[in-house]
Amino acid sequence: MFEKTGPNVVCREIADGDLEAVVDCLNRNFPERDRKYWEQGLARLKTWEPVPGWPRYGYLLGADGDVVGVLLVLMSRRPRSNGEELRGNISSWCVDRDFRAYASALAMKAIAKKGATYVNLSPARHTLDAMAALGFQPYTIGQTFILPPFWRAAGKRKLERFDPEGSSYALTPFETALLRDHAAAGCLAYVGRGDANDAPFVFQRRTILKRLVPAAHLVYARSPNDLSLYAAAIAKALARHALFVLAYDAIAPFEGVLGGFLRGRERRLFKGAAAPDWCDLAYTELIAFGR
Repeated sequence: MFEKTGPNVVCREIADGDLEAVVDCLNRNFPERDRKYWEQGLARLKTWEPVPGWPRYGYLLGADGDVVGVLLVLMSRRPRSNGEELRGNISSWCVDRDFRAYASALAMKAIAKKGATYVNLSPARHTLDAMAALGFQPYTIGQTFILPPFWRAAGKRKLERFDPEGSSYALTPFETALLRDHAAAGCLAYVGRGDANDAPFVFQRRTILKRLVPAAHLVYARSPNDLSLYAAAIAKALARHALFVLAYDAIAPFEGVLGGFLRGRERRLFKGAAAPDWCDLAYTELIAFGR
């Protein structure tokens, strides 16, 4: 649906036929990224289940047939005991210089629909004031980096590499689909065994300390408690990939682990009724586009 914002300028949802022009706009506004980065990420979004009634890619600004602004919105949903939670990951906000006056209209259009919690996982420093004016606030305060081999934890729980063809997991359909989608995106998908209900885990390979040290970033756990329950098993699983550092978003320094807490690193913002779980980065830009 078109919404006119000024002379010959419209704001509307991105359609499949717009993708090449959307990539052009993203590519010229984010010169540090190459074209392949955007093409692969948008192609991955096509493979994820869409949320009916919500945009598949996000919104664009159009002027005389040209795409002059983009704001991606990666929609996903999570089942809850009282229904489901809709999540919209706001990402890659850009507007060509001559049309910057319409940037706020694009952002307001992207978060106008009610019923979802919106997150911004990588806000640029120069957009923080604008995001605050739109109602966004932090839901993490930094990141914790730990050395899992030295994480003292007992127990006989085990972690198994997720098998997309496996059928014996005690997981919900959502969790099974989540593990399958993220394994296909190159993440490390595991299933914790040892309780009546299995526990899903997803980790993403990354590098830290000026891209010199390989590490794993926690993308998904059912609950923060699972991270502690399976600590020893996580350490063993990551070691098999030569990953000896685990990073995860945090709302406070985590006690009882060997590592460090970096306040303010990779701040995450949200707008909605309740803050998202800090251990849930599933179906976001970090997975679709990578780092």
